Amino acid sequence: MKNFILLLCLICSTKFLAQEVTASFIEKEIHNFYKIPRESLFVHLNKTTFLKGEEVFFKGYVYDRNNQLPAISTKEVKVEVFDTTDVVRFEGTYPCNNGFFKGNIVVDSLYNSQKYFVRVSTNWMNNFVEDISFSHEFSVLDSKVSSKVLQKNRVANIQIFPEGGDLISGTKNTVGVKISDNNGMGILTKSGQLIDDAENIITNFETNKLGFAKLNTTFDANKKYYISIDLDGSEYKKELPIAKDIGLGLSVNNRLRHRIPIRFNYNKETAQYFSNKQCYFFLHKNKDIKKIKINFNENETDKLIYLDREDLYSGVNTITIFVDGTPIAERKIYNYKKDSSSEVKIDFFKEERDSLIFGVRLASNLKKTYNISVSVLPKETKVYNPAENIISSLSLKPYIKGPIENPKYYFTDIDEDKKEALDLLLITQGWTQYDWENLLDPNKEPLNDFRQGITLKGKLQGNNLKNIDKVLLLKSKYHESKIVDLTMDKSFVLTDFFADKNENLKFSALKSNGKFVKKGVYFQELVSSFNRPLSKDILPIAPLDYEVFTSVKIPQSFLANSEILDEVLIRGKEKEKEKNPFVLDHINRKAKVITEREANYYPTILDYIQNNGFRVKYGALSKNSTNFNDITLVPVNNTSDSFSPPAVYIDDMYVYDMSVLLDLSTEYVDRILIDPRGSTTNLRGSGTIMIYKKQNLDISTTGGLDFFVYKITNGFEKIKKFYTPTYNPGMKEFFINYAAIHWEPELKLEDGVPVPFKIHKNDVKNISFFIEGMADNGDLISIRKDFKM
Repeated sequence: MKNFILLLCLICSTKFLAQEVTASFIEKEIHNFYKIPRESLFVHLNKTTFLKGEEVFFKGYVYDRNNQLPAISTKEVKVEVFDTTDVVRFEGTYPCNNGFFKGNIVVDSLYNSQKYFVRVSTNWMNNFVEDISFSHEFSVLDSKVSSKVLQKNRVANIQIFPEGGDLISGTKNTVGVKISDNNGMGILTKSGQLIDDAENIITNFETNKLGFAKLNTTFDANKKYYISIDLDGSEYKKELPIAKDIGLGLSVNNRLRHRIPIRFNYNKETAQYFSNKQCYFFLHKNKDIKKIKINFNENETDKLIYLDREDLYSGVNTITIFVDGTPIAERKIYNYKKDSSSEVKIDFFKEERDSLIFGVRLASNLKKTYNISVSVLPKETKVYNPAENIISSLSLKPYIKGPIENPKYYFTDIDEDKKEALDLLLITQGWTQYDWENLLDPNKEPLNDFRQGITLKGKLQGNNLKNIDKVLLLKSKYHESKIVDLTMDKSFVLTDFFADKNENLKFSALKSNGKFVKKGVYFQELVSSFNRPLSKDILPIAPLDYEVFTSVKIPQSFLANSEILDEVLIRGKEKEKEKNPFVLDHINRKAKVITEREANYYPTILDYIQNNGFRVKYGALSKNSTNFNDITLVPVNNTSDSFSPPAVYIDDMYVYDMSVLLDLSTEYVDRILIDPRGSTTNLRGSGTIMIYKKQNLDISTTGGLDFFVYKITNGFEKIKKFYTPTYNPGMKEFFINYAAIHWEPELKLEDGVPVPFKIHKNDVKNISFFIEGMADNGDLISIRKDFKM
C-alpha cells in the first residue's frame, strides 16, 4: 500500500506487536502523529515575469495546518532565489508577524533572460523529511531576445491509480488514469483504450485537458490489462497492476450537494474473510478524526454507506478503511467551503491630478478581519500568470504527493466541471503526502524550533574590566534599551534577538559605580542554517491549451535606469536639506544643521550637547539613587550645586524626562539650536535647547552614551515601499503587456470599513486587481476584479 497505509501497518505489526490494535488505538496514534504542528506557506508575487531593473515584490502567508488559522509562532522566514542550474542568486530573511510577511528582491544586472525559482521556508519546516516549503517560478526579460518554449516532441507517461488503492478481481473497480508528457503537463486525448492481453478492447475513454480520466470495469485475476493511447502518431501502453483476490474497491460520488454515497465493491472471498472481523471507516484530516464501525455480510458483494456533507472537514478529507487494525483502502475527497469571493469589494473613489483613489472593503456583518495583498496591473497583462493561489497552496497542495499542474484552476470560477476535475486529481494523486516510514515514532521531538532571530554572543575586550559587571544595549529597531549582566569572563548572550541587516547596535559598558564607559566588544552571530536542494516538483507555468510562448524582446528605452533615478533623488534631497518647513524662520537661521560628519563624530545627541556648553550627568542628583537613566544637563560654567537646568524641546514639545535623550541618535537629528541664555527663543532659565528630528523617519530613533558600535551581518532584509517604475510613456503597447501599476502588500479589512489606496494615473483604460488574503478565522480569499476607467 501507499505511505500512510505503510505507517499503520508498521504500527500494527512491529512497534506495537504486543498490543491489541483497536480502532481507539489507531485513532490515538494518528492524533499523536500530528502533535508536532505543521505550517503551510503561500507567497503572492506582484508579477510572475519581470524586467531587468524592476523589483520582485511579495507578500507571504503562513498557515497553521492543524488549527486552520494564521500561524502566530513563526517570527521569520527564509527567502531564496535559484536559477535553472540550482545556483542560489539571492538569500535573505524577513520578519513575520502573526502569520504575515512582506519584502522585495531587486532584479539587478546579474539576472539574465530566463526563468528563476523563489523558495520560502521556515526553520520549523526543517523538522520534517518531506519538503513543505513554498516554491514558485518567475521569469526575467531584458533587451536580449528570450524565449520560453515548452518541448514540442512529447512523450507520454501513463499512470494508473485504482480507487481505494488496489484492483480487486471479480467485482466492479473504478480506476483513475493520468496521462502526462515529458514536461509534466497533462495530455488531452480521445484515443484512450483499456485492452486485455488478447488485444480485446474493454472500453474506450477520453482524458480531460489536464490529462485525467476515470474508468469503471470488472477485472479477471488471470488476465493482464493495459492502458493504450496514441500521441502524435505513436502508441503508448502501460500495464495495469494484477487484480487481487481479497480486498475492497471504492467508488465515491462527491458531486451531490448534501450527501456523499460511498460504495464498497468486493467478491465472495472478501465477504467471507471480512464477515467476522472488526472493520472501521476512518474520516480524518490532520489531527481531527471521525470513525464509523461497518459490518460486512458474507452473503453480499457490495455495500453502500452515506456521509452527510456537513460531517466533512473543509478542504481535503482522507477516508481509510481498517480491517482488524490493518488499513486496506484509502481515498481522498475535497469539501469546498462557501465561496468567499463576494466578501471583498473594490470601489473607485475619485480622481486627482496624478492619481486614482480606490477603496477596498469587506461586506458588512462578516465578523472577521482580512489581511490581503493587491497587485494592480493592466487587464491585458502578460506578466501575471501564477500557477497557484492561496486556496490551492494552503488547502490542497499539502495533502498531495508530487506536483500539481495549474492548481489554481480548481479554485478559480468554480463550477461543477472543476469540482469533478479535482475529484479526478484526488483519485490519481490523492495518496498521503508524507513519507510516513521516516516519521514512525510519534514521540519524536522536533530538532528545530520556531526560529526567533539570532543568538548574539559578546565579550568585552581591553584592559581595566574588573569593575565592569553590566553592559547597556541601547534601543534598536526591534528592542527597547536593556541592561545585561556579564558573566565572570566578561561575556554575555542575547537570545531571540531581532535586527535588520547592517543595523548598527550600540553598547556601553557600565561600571559598578554607575558610570558608563566605552569598551570594545567581540561579537559572534549564531544563526541556525539548514540548506535543502531545490525541489524539482515544480511544473512549468503554462496555459491549459499548451500554448508555446514566442520570443520577447524588451527595448532598452522602455524602463528607465533605476540606479540613475536613485542618484538624482539623493542629490535632490541633499539640496532640499537647507530648509525645514516645520521650524520657525528665526530659529532656522540660528540653528545648526547636523551634517553626516558630525553625526559620525557625535554618535548621540548627548555627545553633541556635552561638547557645546553643557556637562551631562548620569544618575539622579541624590547620592543614594541607583537610577542611572536619570539625565541632568549642567552648564559648563556652573560651579555650585544650585542651578536651573536648561529647557529642552524636541520638535517643539517640552521634554519632561531627560532620559529620552539616551535613545536619540545624532544621525536622526535634522538641526539643533543651543541657546545658553534664551535670547533667541525668549525663554527663561539656564538657556534652551531646541532639537528637530529629520522628517519621515521610518525607524525609531536610537542612541546612547560613550558606546561601541557593532554592525549586524545576519539580520533581516530591509523592506522597501513600492514605487511605480518609470516606464516610457510613448510605448503604450509594452506598458499594457509588461508594466506594473501598483502593489499593496498589506491592507487590513474590517466589517464595512473602506481602506483607501492610491495608484499612479496612466493612460490604461482597463485595469485588474489581483487579490489574495487570509482572515483571522483562517478563511482564504483569491479573487480578480476588473475595472474600466
